[in-house]
Amino acid sequence: MSRSPAPRLLTKEQAADYIGVSVPTFTKVCNVAPIALGAGKRLIRYDIKQLNIWIDGLSQTDTLEDSDYWLERFENDDERQGEGR
Repeated sequence: MSRSPAPRLLTKEQAADYIGVSVPTFTKVCNVAPIALGAGKRLIRYDIKQLNIWIDGLSQTDTLEDSDYWLERFENDDERQGEGR
């Protein structure tokens, strides 16, 4: 049986899932520039190779405790914003 290769370019939702955070947190913390495949937001994608480079850079500049602190803080902010909706 033939399997499709994993996509290299991801939607924002897929990219957030890939790095393990919510979409609002992804928007706040990830500085990887999306690639426009055409006009309109439906054709914006994130290169998985660039996401990996960004993630690798985090581990070189931050300690694990610092990264956990900021991710937890952003996730808590997302939860508080969701309560007000």
